[in-house]
Amino acid sequence: MSEKPVVAVFDFDGTISSSNSFWHFLLFLNRRNSQFNPVRPLLIVFSVLIGRTSKVEAQELLFSYFLKDLSDEQVKSIAADFAASEIPKILRKNAMERVAWHKFEKHRLIIVSAGLLDYLKPWALANNFEILASTLKSRENDTTSSLCFDIHCHGMKKVECLKGLLGDLNAYRLYVYGDSRGDYEMLKIADKRYYRYFNSGYEKIFEVVSLLRPKQWMKNAFVFIPLFFSHSWSSLIAIERTVIAAVAFSLVSSSVYVFNDWKDRVADSLHPTKWLRPLAREGISKSTAVILASALLIAGLLLSFSLSLTVGLIVASYIICNFGYSMGLKQVVILDVFLISAGFMARIFAGAAAISVITSPWLVLCGLLLTLFLGFAKRAAELRSLNERSNGQRQVLVDYDMDFLSEAMTICASGAIIGYGIYASSPETARLHGTVNLIYTLPLVAYGFLDTCI
Repeated sequence: MSEKPVVAVFDFDGTISSSNSFWHFLLFLNRRNSQFNPVRPLLIVFSVLIGRTSKVEAQELLFSYFLKDLSDEQVKSIAADFAASEIPKILRKNAMERVAWHKFEKHRLIIVSAGLLDYLKPWALANNFEILASTLKSRENDTTSSLCFDIHCHGMKKVECLKGLLGDLNAYRLYVYGDSRGDYEMLKIADKRYYRYFNSGYEKIFEVVSLLRPKQWMKNAFVFIPLFFSHSWSSLIAIERTVIAAVAFSLVSSSVYVFNDWKDRVADSLHPTKWLRPLAREGISKSTAVILASALLIAGLLLSFSLSLTVGLIVASYIICNFGYSMGLKQVVILDVFLISAGFMARIFAGAAAISVITSPWLVLCGLLLTLFLGFAKRAAELRSLNERSNGQRQVLVDYDMDFLSEAMTICASGAIIGYGIYASSPETARLHGTVNLIYTLPLVAYGFLDTCI
């Protein structure tokens, strides 16, 4: 049985090139015609930034502005000059070395790009690529004429264009290289997929940052709950110690995320979306991940113990719980949610220990039920989104069903609302806050829970 022919498919902008050729082409046009008024292009860009115009519409408007007075022959001539003089300046050296390897192996080379065919085609043909890219057409109405995309080679359209050229994609062994969301669908059909494979230098910093999951640091807002409810926000020392505790949790939680990604890298590489994680796609080496996780762990522990022994022990307990979760306890039904809750509660207790305050038992109960509610809600969302894939990445979801999760969320929400009501109406709370009106915030708390349950 003969081997399948190999086809190497490359996105261009951000993959072969280090930056978007679209902007370089517009600047090239501007240099060729110094009479262009920069106000109109700047207004279009500003409209994109504020969300009034989509990126596709903006590209059409900018092409219309810069190309409106040029004939087809003039556009082709300018595009050929751009391909010859400017494109070589933005090529990635390591990407071209990979292209050279594919050429040596006599693989078929194809560029599939959202960039404009007019200026990509001359360069592609000169470098032995077949080319699939975006094309423009005229759009006329009663008052004016403009340009719009005839083919916008982006997202699923890239796959459709590739099928149009190759036919049955299963007849080939596909190497696919991409760098953005517009390449996801094309990467999914690959036998060998390379996402941001040619990133280097400062771009690797963004890979490391994404590995740390900075968006998840918002969870550390729970550390500030004792500061708020104890009325300690007027003390700079209390604020400083709370911030240090939050930073410590950010460091150790990122360490746990790195460790978890390192452990699950093989399984994640097979997942429809998690394969994009840096370790799963080998964007960051395993040794780098281990060193990074260790450094974050040590730094977080040192910070927490610098506050007090109690804070340090709470943070250490948080680490132990999370490593246990990563090593297999996340597959134990119900216990997995309690471990998620324990992570949030550790933040609250550490925040209280950092400023030496005693948290109301009713507030602790409310926090516990709130975090359990969030854990069950997380599992419900995963169950809804994964459906038939729940047997793969989230094995624990097999033991959950929506009826149980709905009941668990209802129980936790009810308990949390009652707990908050008792806290808000207690004499101790009235003395601490200097008001008996905190109870009137109860409807807002109830609304928040009910809105999440919908």
